[in-house]
Amino acid sequence: MIQFPQQDSAAQGAPPIAFDWRDFLQWEFMLPRLVRIAVVIAVAIVAYRLTKILINRILTREIDEEDPVVRRLREQRHRTIASLLGNVALMAIVVVVSLTILDILLDNIGPILASFGILGLAFSFGAQSLVKDIITGTFMQMEGQFGIGDVI
Repeated sequence: MIQFPQQDSAAQGAPPIAFDWRDFLQWEFMLPRLVRIAVVIAVAIVAYRLTKILINRILTREIDEEDPVVRRLREQRHRTIASLLGNVALMAIVVVVSLTILDILLDNIGPILASFGILGLAFSFGAQSLVKDIITGTFMQMEGQFGIGDVI
């Protein structure tokens, strides 16, 4: 943890200040952090694009089917699953990048993570049916029961 010079709280016998928001206005403090944040964002963009390419290569294959209806249904299913996996990858990358940026800006994000964990637990109890619906929809999609362009 970075210890900053004490302000007038030292004269009053208060504990030393570990973080002062006024330091964010100083270039010597912010420039290295902004460079690290830019590197993290650049790596995240490259990781997302590589993930999308990998997902498309895995799921987009030459479909050897003579029946045009079956071929169209399989292509729809592949497109839908690719879109779903791309969105899951995007959300995972956004969460990791957000936590990394918070870790760069703030020295200790442990209390923030604990608070989010408690909030996540509270939301999970309230959103049980939503999670069930998402899981059911994912399995229905993988079984090929519906695809992009279908009216349900």
